[in-house]
Amino acid sequence: MNDRLQNHGSKKSLHLENLRSNHAKMLYKEFSDSRIYERIPLSPPSSPEELEIRFSKLEAGAPPDRNEEWLNWLVFDETLKRYVCWVQATISGSIADLSYVVFPDFWKMGYGFQSVMLMIEYLEFHFALCKIRATMSTGNTASIALAEKIGMKRVRKIEEGDPLPNGYSSEYVYEIFLKRH
Repeated sequence: MNDRLQNHGSKKSLHLENLRSNHAKMLYKEFSDSRIYERIPLSPPSSPEELEIRFSKLEAGAPPDRNEEWLNWLVFDETLKRYVCWVQATISGSIADLSYVVFPDFWKMGYGFQSVMLMIEYLEFHFALCKIRATMSTGNTASIALAEKIGMKRVRKIEEGDPLPNGYSSEYVYEIFLKRH
C-alpha cells in the first residue's frame, strides 16, 4: 500500500499517510497531550522512544493468530503542512471497527469529520465491508456528535467499558451498515 493515500473528494487538502515508527519523534508533542487521553483507554507516552515502540507495534499489524487487519494512518493537511489527526480501523471479516484522535490544536475545526470520512471512503473502496462500528465513552460528546453526523446509529450501551484515568467508562457502540460492492 502507498504511504500516502489521496482523498476522494474531501473539501480540505487532506490525505492519509500510513503510520510509521519514524513518525514518533516528530509527533511526540501531539501524542503526549494529556487532553486526548481523558476519554480513551491509553496513557500519554513518557518519551519519544516509548511512542516509537507503540508505533512499531501498530505498524507491524495484527498478530498472525488474530483474524483481523490493523490499519493506522495519520491525516496530513497539505495546506497547513501539519498532521491533524490519527485514524485507525480494525478489519475483521466484513466489519470495520474505527477509532480516531484529532490533535487538540485542531479540535472543533471539522478535521474529525473530514478525516473519518476520508478513512471510510478508503475502506469502502478497498474492502467488502457490510458494517462500520465505533465504540466511545458516553462522555465523549465530540465523538458522539461525529458518529451521528456520518450517519451512525447508537446500538447499545456498555456499562463498564474501558478503564480511563478517572475510573471505568460507560461506552456507546455506534454502527452504520454499508451497501456491499
